[in-house]
Order: sequence, then C-alpha cells, then structure tokens
Amino acid sequence: MNKQYKRIAIAVLILFCMQISTNVVASPEQDCVDKINELRATIGLYPLQRWNDAESCVTRTIQVDADSGQYHYSIRNGDNCGAGAQNVCAGSAYSSITDLINKCPLDHWRESEDDGLPQTHYQNLASTSATHVACGFYKKPDGSIWSNMNFGTPQ
Repeated sequence: MNKQYKRIAIAVLILFCMQISTNVVASPEQDCVDKINELRATIGLYPLQRWNDAESCVTRTIQVDADSGQYHYSIRNGDNCGAGAQNVCAGSAYSSITDLINKCPLDHWRESEDDGLPQTHYQNLASTSATHVACGFYKKPDGSIWSNMNFGTPQ
C-alpha cells in the first residue's frame, strides 16, 4: 500500500511540474505579439491578435530573407503572406530570440521619437488598419537571428 501512495504522489508531482512549465513558458511568437501589444497600449491602441495561420509562411519567408542577406527580400518578390506591412529585425546584435523580442520592437517603436528619420517601422507597429500580427524567427548557422513581424487583416 505504501508503494502505491508513493507512485501516486510522484505522478501528481510530475503532473504539477508539467502544469507549471506550460503556464510559465510561452512561445516566442506569442511573446512577440505580447511585446507589440504592450507598446501599442502605451498610446491607447487596441491589441493586435496573433495571426496563427500566417506564422508558418512568415517563418519560411524570414529564412529566405536571411539566406539572401536582404531585408524584405520575400515581400519584394511577391511573397507577403497576406500582410499589408512588415518589420524586419536581423543581425548579430541579438544574443537570442528572447533578446530580439525584448529589443527590436522597442527600437522600432522609438523611431517615433527621432526627428527627420523615416518612421515606417513605428507606423506599422501603431497601425490602426491592421488587426493581426504574425511573427517568425530564424537563426542562421552563423548565429545571427532574423525575425519578420507581418501586420495585416486576414481575409
């Protein structure tokens, strides 16, 4: 009887630990959407919804962009994954995908504070015409990390 209680206790402990880990760890895609919405909330904008259906396309196109070494390569060649706008984050400035998520959208957001510089990235983040955002990530063999954030309204 004692062994049975130990087995039950171990099983409950394992399930408890599994539940904690699934509640704590979000996906990078969701973290990206959350970061964008955190920035949008600072000026009273509605949150964008996560565009799950576009994520595999966005992930594929950022790999193509990264392998070509050109920002927006896919979107310029007609593969926009249904997006009306796109922000790209890329390079060796990011030590991890989490680091990219924490820094890049904020850097794009701060473009609104720069006088005389194009503010396209900020405008995409603060758009009131988009309802959704899809984030995709790719780590190149050289360690550089690339990300696309595609903004749009699914049809």
